[in-house]
Amino acid sequence: MKSKISRMMCILLIALVAAACSACDGFSPPASTATNPPTSTATNPPAQSVQTQSVSTQTIPAGFYLISTYSFTHQKDGATYTIKFFEKSEMYGNNPLDTTFEYKAQVLDAFSHSLQIFDIDFYFKEYSYWTDFDDVNLDGYTDLLLYSGGTMNEMYDAYTWQPASHQFEKVQFEGTWNAGFAYYTVYDGYIENMWKDIEEYTIEKLVWRGNTLVKVSEETFSLLDEPDE
Repeated sequence: MKSKISRMMCILLIALVAAACSACDGFSPPASTATNPPTSTATNPPAQSVQTQSVSTQTIPAGFYLISTYSFTHQKDGATYTIKFFEKSEMYGNNPLDTTFEYKAQVLDAFSHSLQIFDIDFYFKEYSYWTDFDDVNLDGYTDLLLYSGGTMNEMYDAYTWQPASHQFEKVQFEGTWNAGFAYYTVYDGYIENMWKDIEEYTIEKLVWRGNTLVKVSEETFSLLDEPDE
């Protein structure tokens, strides 16, 4: 009797184990709900723009030929530039006196990029000192002085350097008939400009207003009292 009960219990146990195994075979864990991290939408920061000087698309017209070249360096930033002068002559008829002249100047940077081409009224190539450079407004940038004529008074047109545009701009004069530099002395904020007449000389005080020199006073003296230069 005991053996029969034990046999029945074994059969029951085996059936339970088989049922359990069958249930395990049909079970699969739920699919993972984890997702890949989203693709980053961040972009690389834009490259910083480098401020460059404007390059002129102008070229020297046909018929002009190079007559002189100078280099100059600004004290404030140490940048070096080149300026070239060109001339064009045209003779009417067979008389050399009936010859007209045109002059142009070209400014180039250290890489020979043309920055500016502008007309000039006169250019005398006979003497190098008739092309001069000075800081006439004491801003740390080299300015251009070009001889414009005169005997008793050697007059110069002045062109100040404009750092924003990397170009020269001609100085204007207001309140004086003598629109140019003669014997001048530079001071902070103003210029004393002296010019001579046959019997006297005059010293004008010219104050900067933008790129214009405005006369605020003048004194006239006899040539006998002319100061030492």
